[in-house]
Amino acid sequence: MKISADRARCLACEHYDPDGELIFDHQELLENRRWNSVHLLVARDKQDRYWMTHYQQGLTESQDERAFEDDSEVEFREARRVPVITYAYEPL
Repeated sequence: MKISADRARCLACEHYDPDGELIFDHQELLENRRWNSVHLLVARDKQDRYWMTHYQQGLTESQDERAFEDDSEVEFREARRVPVITYAYEPL
């Protein structure tokens, strides 16, 4: 599915879709690089299908890079939601 970069930016930054077709579901920081960070963005449609994309954002005032800045359209790939088991460690 392709949506406009403005809609994708609203989902990433303000957690809503101005067209009301997608519902923000999840956002995750995947990697911090030297000048920017890479993020995962997941949205859900009204048929409960999940859609995901990645974007980059600048980390300093010198990197004036915001989500989907150079794009006119953003491609979201269909995804599925799966449970994940994680462990934490604490001292005895």
